[in-house]
Amino acid sequence: MKDLRVHDVEVTDAINAVLEKAPNARFWKCFWLIKRKHKRFNHKCVYRVYCRMGLNLQHRQKRVLPR
Repeated sequence: MKDLRVHDVEVTDAINAVLEKAPNARFWKCFWLIKRKHKRFNHKCVYRVYCRMGLNLQHRQKRVLPR
């Protein structure tokens, strides 16, 4: 069994590298940029680390104006 802490460090470094260039990137954009430029990580693993870093903030939804 892999040591998750060692693997999480790799994922954290990849997330930080992507967020330096695209600071407004949410999870899926961040994941696809990581997948394109770095090692291929599982999206569940990336999401777990992304949440532990406190980056999973809720989006503000646009209000629907009545016609």
